[in-house]
Amino acid sequence: MNTDIRILTNFKGHRKRKRLKLILGEDGTGYLIDLWLTVATDAPSGKLLGWDEVDIAIASGWEEDPQKYVKALLNLGFLDQDEAGAYSVHDWEINNGYAAHAAERSERARKAAAEKWGDADSRQERGKRTRAERMKAARSKGNHSEDEWAEMKEFFGTCVKCGGSSNLSHMDRDHILPVYQDGCHSIRNIQPLCAKCNAGKGPESKDYRIEFCRINGIEMPAKWVKGSCTNVDCCMHDACVTQASNQMTHAMTPAMTPGPTPSPSPSPSPSPSPTPKRVKIASALKPLPKDFEISGRVRVWAEKKGHGKLDEHLEAFKRKCRAKDYKYADWDDAFMEAIRENWAKLDATQRSPPSKPRVLREIKPEEIMDRQRRRDEAEIARMDG
Repeated sequence: MNTDIRILTNFKGHRKRKRLKLILGEDGTGYLIDLWLTVATDAPSGKLLGWDEVDIAIASGWEEDPQKYVKALLNLGFLDQDEAGAYSVHDWEINNGYAAHAAERSERARKAAAEKWGDADSRQERGKRTRAERMKAARSKGNHSEDEWAEMKEFFGTCVKCGGSSNLSHMDRDHILPVYQDGCHSIRNIQPLCAKCNAGKGPESKDYRIEFCRINGIEMPAKWVKGSCTNVDCCMHDACVTQASNQMTHAMTPAMTPGPTPSPSPSPSPSPSPTPKRVKIASALKPLPKDFEISGRVRVWAEKKGHGKLDEHLEAFKRKCRAKDYKYADWDDAFMEAIRENWAKLDATQRSPPSKPRVLREIKPEEIMDRQRRRDEAEIARMDG
């Protein structure tokens, strides 16, 4: 059901509204708005099928002659009437398209929910077509071994979303692009999340590994990056190559491009190609140093970004890190992130002094009404002349 309607701002001074007020009185606009609100809930298409003058008057809260009220709305163009005598709100679909298509949106949502979860009839027919079949389809697009999963867990060492703040040691195998959204089971579509973060993730498809690597200053192996897959049926293949390359600027070393063929070397055997360096998080993360203070790097950054009250930010940061037993590889980076997220909950308006209030001349209510009356009379005289 619709919960709101759309009214253009120019309706306030529109000539049709002024005429309606002169014909129906000061509350004329209120009756019209009540009609629109009723239409949004009872006749969202804007077509008042089966409504007569009395129905329209009741929907508007008009208690006098219904014929007079409906005639005024017709003459001013707020209502239309077709050859069969059926009423409709003028330009309702144009001005309130969202409300007009409420039934269609509801039907699309119902079908989408039925496709994802299945309604009563489809569940009866399909039986147990749920995660088991979806996982089968996901593995056909891309799969990974238990050794690959163990390698990823060992590399990150903790939940890549909360960084271990949940204090849960067990890691769930989360699909970055959910399986019900055609995500594959490839290692490129897997990230380790704790049970708390995995349960609260929802339908989004954010790769938390990238941000985790950036914050902790580590390099993620290229074989786990989206776009490195050669299977065209895999959900992580194709268009994500460029995007993944841009996202990993701070999280991985750019791929080596082949150079020209070197001259033959007299060495009996060539040196082996270097393997990507892996940094284990368990050794990279450090607890809050006892002597942690505001560094010159943080001060320069804060001044550039316009952040003040660093001492208050520092106290709030230390207090939360000690309470949650947070661990970071780079504490300056973590502190700057806390300032950006306003852990100290400082009022943003305190950063700059308040502007001097404007002093306005007091205008009496009767003066305002007199001005409005003169404007209305001039507008009506212009339209009638």
